[in-house]
Amino acid sequence: MRVLIVEDDAAARRLLRFVLEDVGGHQVVEACDGQQGRALAPECDLVITDLLMPNLDGYALCKALRARSPVPIIAMSAMKTGVEDRVRALRTGADDYIPKPFEPAELLARVEAVVRRARLAVRTEELGIIRVDCLVLDLFRQTARFGDRPQVSLTPTECRLLARLAQSAGRPVSRQELQVALWGNATQETEATVASYIVGLRRKIEPDPKRPRYLTTVREAGYQLF
Repeated sequence: MRVLIVEDDAAARRLLRFVLEDVGGHQVVEACDGQQGRALAPECDLVITDLLMPNLDGYALCKALRARSPVPIIAMSAMKTGVEDRVRALRTGADDYIPKPFEPAELLARVEAVVRRARLAVRTEELGIIRVDCLVLDLFRQTARFGDRPQVSLTPTECRLLARLAQSAGRPVSRQELQVALWGNATQETEATVASYIVGLRRKIEPDPKRPRYLTTVREAGYQLF
């Protein structure tokens, strides 16, 4: 697996490279700031980024990457970073957070877990099909089937919304991410509209929309599929 390390501290990059390459057996690409990381990210399977960096910090990098890609992201920062900063990293697009200093075994375990969740969603672009867990989403016909439940028809917006959630199955997707995915921007008006589409989707896909099983709300984080 090709892992991008985005870190302005050379010593920290060397340590991460050793753990990921020599211990974990992964291929490592390095970036010394967020701007360089943003350019290299499309070539990689996972991004590990520091939060406090010059030029483009980790928060901005997470937001920029998440707006255009489902690439898994792990944020890292010193233990003195407060809870608010960690929550901010997760809300701007990080899939996980690990403090510094870190235990090598824990880092490798988190890498495996994040990538495993990301690979839950398997896309077949030629057929326009997204399969994840018990969901089969047909992008061309705009239909969805959950397990043995009846197939349902979706509106174009519902289809795009469900596709974005499926791409990140197993992790919360923030309301801002969903707004950008659907309309290219995030405003107070579109946030309310996202909520209304979530309600509509639940009516179609959930056995009991009042007690959602597939599409849940994650407090302070957004919505999660599975």
